[in-house]
Amino acid sequence: MSEVDGRRNRARRVCSSLHKLLSCVDNLWHKLRVSCKRRRNSQKSVLFYTAQGIGSLFVMIAAIVLYQIILATATTLSETCGSDSIPTNDTDLKAQTTADQSSFQCSGDAFGLSACEYGDLLNVANMMYANFYVNGMQFLVCMLLIYSLGKFTHLPAEKLQFDKKNASRLMMLFGGICKQGPWLFRLLHFLQGIRIFGSWLMMVLGYCRGNLAYSSYCIAYSENCAYNKARNCQYYYVYCQPDATLLLGCYTEAGRAAFSGRMDIRVLSGVHCVACGILEADFANTM
Repeated sequence: MSEVDGRRNRARRVCSSLHKLLSCVDNLWHKLRVSCKRRRNSQKSVLFYTAQGIGSLFVMIAAIVLYQIILATATTLSETCGSDSIPTNDTDLKAQTTADQSSFQCSGDAFGLSACEYGDLLNVANMMYANFYVNGMQFLVCMLLIYSLGKFTHLPAEKLQFDKKNASRLMMLFGGICKQGPWLFRLLHFLQGIRIFGSWLMMVLGYCRGNLAYSSYCIAYSENCAYNKARNCQYYYVYCQPDATLLLGCYTEAGRAAFSGRMDIRVLSGVHCVACGILEADFANTM
């Protein structure tokens, strides 16, 4: 057998395998289309509410994660700066602040500080929490509808049509869920739409937009820099004088007013007792 004949035979075998593979895919697709066309409305509804339930579960998880992240910006702070290139003197810190057009930010902090008061931050967090509850209820309704509709999916058509008088109370309950559940699901969809509109309105109004580190006083390397004041306030109430209530006040202008905004205390000293001593003296002198 010549080399050309060998190539032709290999090509025939490859094409034959490809043809069989494509034929199998085409047959499976045809069976799926026929099955979908013959399905009852209950089967189609199960598929619909399954997709809706998955979507609600995803949004519910995303909402609670965002809620925790938003609150973490006001309550979480690393004890050390965690940066490799911390300025070692006032001149270097001022030069870096001027070059970056922002206050120096420690890399150890997982989250920045939004340019808003704690009340506004809490409004955003509560919007996320409301989305969590609404989508959780949607997910629960979807699960009830899927289970109830599934009870009728595999029943013979004759039993559904002519055996209604002999139906058990449990099946009547499932039937009631199938009839009334979609209305409840639409109501929750309407509430979710209101929440989305509220979130969009917050974005338009500029709720908590921006970073405190880029505020004008911080760019100017002023002792009134709100970002450094907030970080020093957080450090004081987390590591020096732990107080969960006063910690939340660090996100307000009045709550952080007692602390200096020249620099983050973790840039000045990485030693816990020294940092707390400086902040205590700063707090006492201001108050």
